[in-house]
Amino acid sequence: MKGFTMIELIFVIVILGVLAAVAIPKLAATRDDAEVVRAAQNVSTSLTDLMAYYTSQGEYDNSTTGFNNMTNVKNPITVKGKTCATYTVDSKTKVTLTKKMDGLCAQVWDMPGLKNINAVYASDALLIIKQ
Repeated sequence: MKGFTMIELIFVIVILGVLAAVAIPKLAATRDDAEVVRAAQNVSTSLTDLMAYYTSQGEYDNSTTGFNNMTNVKNPITVKGKTCATYTVDSKTKVTLTKKMDGLCAQVWDMPGLKNINAVYASDALLIIKQ
């Protein structure tokens, strides 16, 4: 009779278990990295959209749906359920971006382009960034 012995099957199962134990955490880390990059891109896109809106309209939209009218990025910006950035339209010339450092959000704010950002100015408008 040809076939596998019980020992050979156990070795195969053990090898597959070891491979799975190594591969699953790497996959999870890759997903986390992708979420961090997506959140950083959303912050960058929203900043660009707000400045472009102000430049074209001459003021921010401070109505209750104002932020949604100025950008397609959802407010607040989150990573794995943790809020990383929240925008508040304070007036027609001022928007406040509150950044949080919980969980993976610290990695978002360490991304190039966001690491040293404190305020963004466009003519007489101000976009303040605070922690």
